[in-house]
Amino acid sequence: MGGDEGVVAVEEIDPDAPPGPPGESPDHLFRVSAVRPGTTVLRFEQRRPWETTAAHDTKTFEVAVSP
Repeated sequence: MGGDEGVVAVEEIDPDAPPGPPGESPDHLFRVSAVRPGTTVLRFEQRRPWETTAAHDTKTFEVAVSP
């Protein structure tokens, strides 16, 4: 996360979901909950757990929580 880290809480839902076919990335679900007003940036990176190279794909979301 970037920006104000106390604005939201991020929780992975069902992180032990069964894998799909070989070579296919399983879907990951996340619950993002507002904690307090402010803005932050969430960055999700797709990579294999054992790799330390650059992410295969990256998604970035700017989140604004209003009072």
